[in-house]
Amino acid sequence: MKLKKKICIQYLIALTLLTGSFSWMYNKYFSTEHNISSAGPQENYAWTIAKFAIRLAEFEARTERQLRLTSLSNSDMKMELDFLFSGSNVLMTKGDATQYLYKEQGYDATIASIHQMLEVIDNEMKKTKPNYNIILSTVNKIKDKNTDLIFIADHAEVNQRTAIFEDYLKKGDSFKIPIIVTYILLLIMLIISFRQLTTLNRLLESEKKAFNNKNAFLGKLGHELRTTLQAIVGSIESIIYSPQKAPDQNTLHRLENAVSQIERQMNDLAEYAKIDNGHSK
Repeated sequence: MKLKKKICIQYLIALTLLTGSFSWMYNKYFSTEHNISSAGPQENYAWTIAKFAIRLAEFEARTERQLRLTSLSNSDMKMELDFLFSGSNVLMTKGDATQYLYKEQGYDATIASIHQMLEVIDNEMKKTKPNYNIILSTVNKIKDKNTDLIFIADHAEVNQRTAIFEDYLKKGDSFKIPIIVTYILLLIMLIISFRQLTTLNRLLESEKKAFNNKNAFLGKLGHELRTTLQAIVGSIESIIYSPQKAPDQNTLHRLENAVSQIERQMNDLAEYAKIDNGHSK
């Protein structure tokens, strides 16, 4: 029973270790946070900058229209300018989405220059009579800077994918260590359990042999007792039914031998009981 209890405790410890290990591995390698971290921000910088370029082209077209028509209303241009400011603010904000852009050389200065030129246009638009030639010239300068921004964004996306791939490989390598440790622990537990089960089987086999030997001994002793008792009964019957109603010498001798034999057998049985209980002399 003690051995079985030890085995149960070991299996319980192994189950606890495995549960804890797999829970830790899941949280570290398969959880939502890990997947987000492995995937990275997944920003499409080229598309963001392309949308800015589209807005800039629309603003340029409206500026040229104002030059041709000399219209006094420029509300549509102000709305387009607000869209351009919105796009530049997104690209200027430092965060997870733009971290790879800011790692590129020249990006910080380029986006800051674009934002400053948009402020120049905004200041010109606030005048009563804006000079659209200055606005158009500034737009062309922004277009040049935006072209540089496109090349920077392409390089940033390549570096982003490279960093994510390297991070994935690194985490994949670190995933091997807990698997190996868990496998070794499980193997050790299985070896220990196998040895204990083998020991338990040997003990059970020994107990089985001892039980069979006990049955054989008791069966033999019972047969001898029955034979002795039959001899005693026969001697007593001989005495009872003898014509002289008195025992002869041979009958008494047989009776005495049978009693002595029973005494020896009882002694043997008592000694066996002591040995069986672990109290031998």
